[in-house]
Amino acid sequence: MKAKAAITDNASGLLIKAFGSPDLFNRIRAEVLADCLHVDLRERGPAEDFLQMPDLCVSVHNDPGIAFCLSMVSVTDGRAPDDFKQALEELERICVEVAQSVLEEGQRVQLFVSMVVDRSPSYSGTAPSLLERDPIWVDRHGIVDP
Repeated sequence: MKAKAAITDNASGLLIKAFGSPDLFNRIRAEVLADCLHVDLRERGPAEDFLQMPDLCVSVHNDPGIAFCLSMVSVTDGRAPDDFKQALEELERICVEVAQSVLEEGQRVQLFVSMVVDRSPSYSGTAPSLLERDPIWVDRHGIVDP
């Protein structure tokens, strides 16, 4: 599974560094992959799970933005559709906490979290393979109104 942030070029160096850190990757592995998606981390190697360094994107807005995606996720018999929903919620929670930890007073960032799975996690086959949360705004105190 690959985790990756695309961050606008007006983000602080601290924000960019935080979204490419081993600490973030270890949290995703423990709190999303193991806890939500039931991955046995002892059986995973460096080519199977990784955090790619953030990409920088051109900004046309005053505030920075982060699009964070977990991809290369397989739908398996051991994962219920609700596991993917919970994984996406946990991924967003982690990203909010990471952003909060480095934003200064008065700064905010828009965060958009998504997950790409190899096929629909719905047994009916009608759900999309791109799962996403609504974009949110985050400051050092948490989620805020736009």
